Amino acid sequence: MVLRNNPSLSVFPILSGIAAILVSIPFILILAFSDFKHASHQGTFGTVHYVASAAMYFCNYFAIIFFNSALVACANENLQGRPTSLSFGLHAAARRLPQILGWTLIASTVGLILRTIGERTGVAGAIVTSIIGLAWNIAVFFVVPCMVLDLESPFSAVKKSTGMLKQTWGERIILGVGVGSALGILYLFAFIPFLVAIFCAVNEVYVLAIIFGIAGVLSLLAVSIIASAITTIYQTALYIYCRTGSAPTAFNPESFQNAFKPKPASGLFGR
Repeated sequence: MVLRNNPSLSVFPILSGIAAILVSIPFILILAFSDFKHASHQGTFGTVHYVASAAMYFCNYFAIIFFNSALVACANENLQGRPTSLSFGLHAAARRLPQILGWTLIASTVGLILRTIGERTGVAGAIVTSIIGLAWNIAVFFVVPCMVLDLESPFSAVKKSTGMLKQTWGERIILGVGVGSALGILYLFAFIPFLVAIFCAVNEVYVLAIIFGIAGVLSLLAVSIIASAITTIYQTALYIYCRTGSAPTAFNPESFQNAFKPKPASGLFGR
């Protein structure tokens, strides 16, 4: 409902994707040159490779977190029934620039470490790091709303986000059956053009195969943008509900009661 009434919110995921691609291009070129030299000399990756990788991670994370912060600011206003604009969101994110930079450094460092460990420890290591990464993402679920809405520092935002999860069933922080089902159906429809493209290619109707292939890519991008916006809006609404105990006017209170339940006292074997 919020996104339907304020379709301009979907602009932020678009800007995030464009910015992430643009900031990656110089580092991709540097990495390509560095890896070419590595292949030529059959040596270990040099300092340039690791520095460029870390810098690319940081810049990618910054682009995503910055525009996500702008979306959270706008979503919060819309959830309170107040109008917003693209400039409002960007200005709100810019005012949190120190916090965003600090959180970007933390998040990108953790992400890079987990990726490096996963790549160097084989399948078992990849599974373990995936589990650790999932736990980390759950723990920091509310970090951006904490920074944007409550002006928390990155470390206090992590502490606050973790504290909220300790008081509730962290495992139940999901996007809801209704939201997940709706997005699943959208993704299913987005893949239909690809199936048609494959059918056309098999029957050697290559022009139609190309057309439907392009349509499939565009539809998949559109659904990804919508899903990203909906996810952030719901995340913001959950944060408001967890902090105040009241659901935003745009949401039904019952839709949150299954996401947040008081955590029972632990006893023997966790019972």
